[in-house]
Amino acid sequence: MLFVNTAKNPPIGAGPWLHAQTLRNLDKLRFELHVACATGTTAVPAPMLGLVDNIPGVTVHQTDFGADHLRETFSGSRRRKLSAGLAVFPIAASFIRLAYFARRHHIDIVYTDERARDALASTLIASLSGAKCVIHMHVAYGGWMSSSVAWSLRRADGIIAISHFVERSLLDDGRPPERLHLVPNAIGVEQWQPGVGRDAIRREFGIAGDAPVFTTVCRLIAGKGADDLIRALGLIVHDLPDARLIIVGAEQTPGYRASLEALATEVGVSDRVILTGRRADVSAILAASDAFAMPSIGEPFGLAYLEAMAMCLPVVGYVSGATAEVIDDGVTGLLSRVGDVAGLAEHLSLLLSNPEQRSTMGLRGREIVETRFTAPLMAAATAAVFRAVAGRD
Repeated sequence: MLFVNTAKNPPIGAGPWLHAQTLRNLDKLRFELHVACATGTTAVPAPMLGLVDNIPGVTVHQTDFGADHLRETFSGSRRRKLSAGLAVFPIAASFIRLAYFARRHHIDIVYTDERARDALASTLIASLSGAKCVIHMHVAYGGWMSSSVAWSLRRADGIIAISHFVERSLLDDGRPPERLHLVPNAIGVEQWQPGVGRDAIRREFGIAGDAPVFTTVCRLIAGKGADDLIRALGLIVHDLPDARLIIVGAEQTPGYRASLEALATEVGVSDRVILTGRRADVSAILAASDAFAMPSIGEPFGLAYLEAMAMCLPVVGYVSGATAEVIDDGVTGLLSRVGDVAGLAEHLSLLLSNPEQRSTMGLRGREIVETRFTAPLMAAATAAVFRAVAGRD
């Protein structure tokens, strides 16, 4: 199997991390694993190289497919365009080497995700080498995707969808159902230890030990629901004056963080909202929380839900995208319709005021993650897809 990810710079989303978990957990006696990825520098390795370089049994093929955004590269000054033109030669050399390697070593599966350049390259490499191509879709298919992604999906021998929501988007686009395979995302449960770090985080942010806290972990972009959480906080502070909202995540839309800060001031909760930016200690922040909330719209899966569940937290969100596939309403969390901020506030108030219900839901969430959403289970399901597509069942 040859996995292809040629990104040189972060951010690259959760997909490559999930692929690395799959590669780590595949049976090395049954799979010969190769990864084609960019190099980066000694100080800052390319994202995929940093994830797979230490996985036993994985052979890394360092590849140069040029800048991450070729359209930007070919725009601008004449000198920049000339430099970009010269870059075509190492790109072509890398592509030919990979196609030759795949053919010579009888690669059965060329595997990648929906990133446009990698999907196109993988489809062509598979076609030239006689291998099968599998594309892993981490987002719902939509008209906003490039024509090269659409072309690649039409020719892929297998497509992995991370949720029924993503699968339906592909069916709606006319992808043959026999080529679609459902493999839910997963996490390494052992990395998430409930309660560890709770006191230290509360001290850092000046939060009293008994103050009710709910947290969201997401990219700071519209559609993830951080704005609705601020509005919901404004509706519950009368009954829960000590309530705090922690928002963890890096700004990806310029000015969006400032808009959240302005909204918190407008609602009158600026002293109760903590924007942390990107953090490496997400598990500790979740340990310091009483509930997790991410009222995302059109969520393709929601790894953050699994992480919160693994930390024994109940989850609050909207019935949108694949959220209801991960969160069992009334069992592991509480869901309301999209845009129902009052319902969101009611659910948060209920959970923050009821430790027993939080504990019951949180423990059930942890149990579900341990039995349904682990990295070994994800790897086994992905391996079954590879065998089916390669005709090795």
